[in-house]
Amino acid sequence: MTVAGRYDHTNDFGGKATWQSGLLWRATETLSLSGTYGVSYKAPQLKQIGGDVSSYSNFNLGLIDPFRGNQGFTSDFIFGANPNLQPETGTLAR
Repeated sequence: MTVAGRYDHTNDFGGKATWQSGLLWRATETLSLSGTYGVSYKAPQLKQIGGDVSSYSNFNLGLIDPFRGNQGFTSDFIFGANPNLQPETGTLAR
C-alpha cells in the first residue's frame, strides 16, 4: 500500500490539499492486482488570466456548407486570457 499527500498554495487562489493512494495485492507469484486513486489541483498560470486577447471575426476556414448553397463557412475566434479562470481539480481512478 502507498499513500502520498501534497499541499499547494498560491496567493491568488489559496491552498488545496491533494492526495493519492495505491494498493498492490499479489495473489500468487504470477498474478497480482493493483489499483490507484488520486486527486489533482492546478492553479491557472499568470498568462492565462492576465495576458493579451486577440479576436478574428468572419475568419474563412476554407470549408463549403452544402446546406447553404455552397457558401463559404466562416467563424469568429477569440484567443487569449480569461480573468475569470479558476483552479482546476480532477480525480484519477484505475
